[in-house]
This record gives sequence, structure tokens and C-alpha cells, in this order.
Amino acid sequence: MNQLQIMMEAARAGGQELKNYFGGVLEINQKNMPRNFVTQADLASERVVSSILRTAFPDYNFEGEEGGFFDNHSPYTFVVDPLDGTYNFSVGLPHFSVLIGLLHHDEVIAGVAYEPMQDRMFYAQKLSGAFMNGQRIYVSDVNALQHVGVTYTCDYATPVEQEQTTVMALRKAGVKRVFNMWGAGVDFCWLASGKIDACVMDGAELHDFAAVKIIAREAGGIITDFMGNSEENDRNNKFLVTNGTAIHGQILSIIQSAKGTFSTPKT
Repeated sequence: MNQLQIMMEAARAGGQELKNYFGGVLEINQKNMPRNFVTQADLASERVVSSILRTAFPDYNFEGEEGGFFDNHSPYTFVVDPLDGTYNFSVGLPHFSVLIGLLHHDEVIAGVAYEPMQDRMFYAQKLSGAFMNGQRIYVSDVNALQHVGVTYTCDYATPVEQEQTTVMALRKAGVKRVFNMWGAGVDFCWLASGKIDACVMDGAELHDFAAVKIIAREAGGIITDFMGNSEENDRNNKFLVTNGTAIHGQILSIIQSAKGTFSTPKT
């Protein structure tokens, strides 16, 4: 099997662990912030994903959300979120996924996102297109803000005022819907399959987006930083991804204005 096939095997195995725990009584342990926690399901998923990937590719680096970084001094690194959307999972919402990205230095070259409750496997390799369960997927062609669905994601340390300012600016600009579902992996897959039209990533950990950045890109999505520059490093955690129509520049302007408003000192 090639790299991508083994990544999908690992994601499916991790997803099965999550299904085993879903809807049951969970042990919840706080991490570094009150809204950030881990369950035994996260740990079980990462153990099986790690075992499969590290057995198949013992020379590669491995970075898991729960277990940390294993440095083999390789140019290749697997980046794994064994349960993206832990809060959703813990309250019985099926908006979660297993994410596995493969980086070559700072570039994502393959990504897998598996939704176990829906049995949806999204995947992509560099310059090879994006797929869901074997079917090619593409971003939407929506080109007017009033028809745009957009998600907003930030990290746990983002000030509430900053989050609210950006979300309210998008709503005031007239976008159709702004979602904040705390499951960026699924959000990006929605965009890649044309269900929504834009995702604002306003800070997160690499494991939250590495796998799905390439899925969105290979489906035809356009990714820039908040200044509109094409990305040169896939580790960048503040960026906009859209379907690439005129809405990209419009949403960039909204974000820039919102951040300027937030950063202006009060007088």
C-alpha cells in the first residue's frame, strides 16, 4: 500500500475507536485551558493511529495532539488529530473527525479526514485532486456574499472580543450564514465538497488543519494569509480559504477591517 492508503487505514481504525466510545460515559480531563480537554476516546484513537503509521513508516517523524512529537530527524512528519471536535463528541454531536496530515518539511503533501459516524473519508495528495469515498469533489462556484456560508475557527486563547468582532463583521457584511462548530476538519471538508464557501482560520494548532488544508486546496480552494498573500508555509495558522471566486477578496477586506477595528486603541 502507498502512503495515502495507509493513512486512510489508520484514520478508519481511529474512527472505529471513536465509534466504540461515542454516546458512552467519558472520563474528561482538563488540559491547559478550561475549554480544552481530553477523553479516553482521544487517547484510544491516537494509540491505534500511531501504531499503524509508525509501524509502516518507522523513519518518519510523528506529531500527535495527545502524545506529542517524536523526532526521527526525517523531512517527513505525520501530524495527527485523533479526535477533532472533542467537545462535540463529548455531548453526542456527530460533528467530529480523525485527521492525518503528511508534511514534507513545511508543506502538506497528503491529507486524510475521516468522519466515522457518517463513514465519510476525505483525502487528497498534492496535484492529484480531492476525493470523498472515491468520488472527486470540488469547491462551490458561489460568488455573491449574500449566498455565502462561512465558518470561523480560532484557538482557545483568542480573546472573546476578537472572535466576536470578526464574526459580527461577517454577519453585518451580509453573508448568508456564519458557523462556529468547533470541528475545523469537517468544516474544511464541507468547503472542499461545495457545501459551504469559505473558512476563516484565526489561529489553531497544526493538527487542527494540516490534513484538511490540502483537501481544500486540491478541491480548487484558494488559501491566502489575511493580507492576501499566497502561503509559503503550511504551518501558518491564520489564513482564509475560499472557493476562489470574488468572495475571497471581499471576505479578506472584512477580516482586515475587523482586525483593524479590534486593534485600534480606545480613546
